[in-house]
Amino acid sequence: MRNAILFLSTSAFFAFGFVFFYEDTSGLIRKKYAQYISTYNRAKIDILFSQPSYSRGDTAFFRLYYLNASDLSFKKGIEVIHLNIFDNEGKEILASELLVRDGFSKANLVFPRQLPPGAYLIIAHSDWMKNMDESLYFKREIMLTDRKKLKVVTENDNKFIEIYPEGGSLIEEVENNVLFKLKNSNSNSELIIKNSLGDIIATTPLDAHGMAEIKVRPKNGEKYSVEYLSNKNLVAKSLLPNVKKEGLSLQVLMTDNFRPTNLVVRTKGIDLNNKYSVVMINASGIVFVIPLVFGIDDYEKSIPLSKNLPRGISQICILDNDLKVQAERLIFVGIEDELSIDFEMSDFYRTREEVDVRVSIQDQDKIPLSAKFSVRVFNSSIFDSSDENIVTNLIFSSDLPFARELNNMKSVEWLNRHLITQKCNWIDFESILLNSRPLFKPTSYQVLSGVAYNSQSTPVQDSTLITFFLKNEILGYEGYANQSGRFQVPLQYSLFGAQDIFYSASFNGRDINDITIKLDKDSSCNFQARTAVEIEELDVYANYFHSKTVIDNSYGFYSGKTTFNNLKANPNDPFEEELGGADITVNLKDYVVFPTMSELIREVVRSVEHRKIKGKDIIRVYTTQKRPNNSSQPLYIIDGILTKNTDYFLKLNPEDVLTLKVIKDSNKLTRFGSLGNNGIIMVETRTRYWGKSHEEKSFYYTGFSDTITTKVINSYPANIPDLRASLYWNPNLMTNDVGESHFNFRISDHTGDFVIQIQGITQDGIPFFKQKNFSVVFKNHQK
Repeated sequence: MRNAILFLSTSAFFAFGFVFFYEDTSGLIRKKYAQYISTYNRAKIDILFSQPSYSRGDTAFFRLYYLNASDLSFKKGIEVIHLNIFDNEGKEILASELLVRDGFSKANLVFPRQLPPGAYLIIAHSDWMKNMDESLYFKREIMLTDRKKLKVVTENDNKFIEIYPEGGSLIEEVENNVLFKLKNSNSNSELIIKNSLGDIIATTPLDAHGMAEIKVRPKNGEKYSVEYLSNKNLVAKSLLPNVKKEGLSLQVLMTDNFRPTNLVVRTKGIDLNNKYSVVMINASGIVFVIPLVFGIDDYEKSIPLSKNLPRGISQICILDNDLKVQAERLIFVGIEDELSIDFEMSDFYRTREEVDVRVSIQDQDKIPLSAKFSVRVFNSSIFDSSDENIVTNLIFSSDLPFARELNNMKSVEWLNRHLITQKCNWIDFESILLNSRPLFKPTSYQVLSGVAYNSQSTPVQDSTLITFFLKNEILGYEGYANQSGRFQVPLQYSLFGAQDIFYSASFNGRDINDITIKLDKDSSCNFQARTAVEIEELDVYANYFHSKTVIDNSYGFYSGKTTFNNLKANPNDPFEEELGGADITVNLKDYVVFPTMSELIREVVRSVEHRKIKGKDIIRVYTTQKRPNNSSQPLYIIDGILTKNTDYFLKLNPEDVLTLKVIKDSNKLTRFGSLGNNGIIMVETRTRYWGKSHEEKSFYYTGFSDTITTKVINSYPANIPDLRASLYWNPNLMTNDVGESHFNFRISDHTGDFVIQIQGITQDGIPFFKQKNFSVVFKNHQK
């Protein structure tokens, strides 16, 4: 009896030891991953455009959501989002920034008319998102057409057969599930696997998407080949990947409707003293951690999976004692129709009729939901079908490397097979193990950063003062360069649109005239659109856009769109107003014309003198509180352009000068910082054009995209055609307390098929997409 008690006690001890180990490992995994997702707090971006396609010269209105990946809630606070557009050569053709408040922004893009027709790739990301893989940035490819349709050129990829062992490795002597993916397959295609002797090991047809799964049990030292046959003819041949002598194979079993049911793990040659864990991870955290222990004669484990796995994409991986990944696989759990979305509107309208729409959003139990969403209405006869779908983007594309196949997801079966080919780029196990900190911080303001160089193309010396003056805003910023010539100047006030920025530099009060500035660019972006060529088929929208532009211009007089530029305004007036008026004003019409600007200054301009010192022209302005020196020049504002180029100022023809004004009051000059230390001279000329010398010390900076709202057209005069193909765009609607939202718009003169689409997110983080088709017929407006 005592022996039995001793035996039970020993078993309990070993059982307790195992449970203790598992709980310790499980707790460590959970702790490290929770810390990781809390530290990195991954973000997602979704952008929706006001219409499905565009042409060159078009203006694209859009809205942007910036979301927490864990629960798809809107990120609180203010953050800067970078938006870049790349062509098929990887050249950046447009760079812009958006200021996002509480996860939402709306703006517009203008696609320049001079862009060649082709495919362009839109990329959006925040500085915080640089801590993750750049494949997780928002991406959308657009086709900018002229008159003809565009067709993407098929990429010339020599890798005709792609081979992916499920789990990541091919292990000898155990059953492995291998996915084969082929290009340009047809209904009469099949795969054959042969050994080195030419014996057929397995054969299978390909599915409609060019994929097939084959079970393979490789033998030690054997080489295997795979042949692709089309209509019984050999098209391509490849070798299976190298076989590992030891490791783990992983396979997820699915039901007929492709819901995961079991996880099968097979092993060969692993260290049985090592302990393994099966971990399932999604954007919110760890779904489960299950111990995986193999006995001496135990080489296969089947682990049942819960029927209530979280929807969307998750990562299943096997970790060892050191939390190193031994096998991994992405899976997708189908999304049920969780919401009830109804449109209250007619199926039939007449041209120029007002449309009243009521949308209701409820859950499956008919409980009203709070939701934010966007609405767009367009003519589906003019626009091709759109692949912009917030559900597809937030559930699939934003979790996977850019795979264009996802734009038109075929089925859940196709997606789960496709996921065998993918890696989990939103989990960095090295960062998890090392408890690393993010390299990039969220940015809520704009920064001018870069390197300042002298004439020898070497960085300026340490503590060089760099001054930037924003002409549009009449606002200056200053910062110091470090020993590498690098500067970083935060902008206190947000800038919108294109900004003309003048810059200057000084060291210990002495002007540096030969400085050049090289601004930083976002080096994390390295993308390339596909190549697209025109085909001999007219593009419906492009031809509509060009015809509408001609018609709108011809009716411009009646619509009151004609504008005239005011050429009489003095471009120096905004600067003078900011400075509180000039201290000295000289009207040249009151004087006899002087032959040179030097004589003009000497004879009639008080408190300003011209000298030549060691062959160099010096202009001095005697300000009220500071004695001028010979090492710094005044600031010249000539027809609204800033410069410190004294040579150019002196080369002006006095005959062309209308007025010359001087600001010498030091209290006024402080508004311009160091630029105003030596006074300001403002010149207005007759020509309003004074050459390009200012370009040496100025650059254009693209500020935040303007946050604008499109005007809702409620009526057109009867004598002006209403040719809108995009009838309505509202980027920011909300449901009320009973889960409803109401809006209206007016039909244009187009007839045919139209579609209304809503896309948004509920307060609980459920993305939704819903559309309704309706028809428009002609209504005779004559009385």
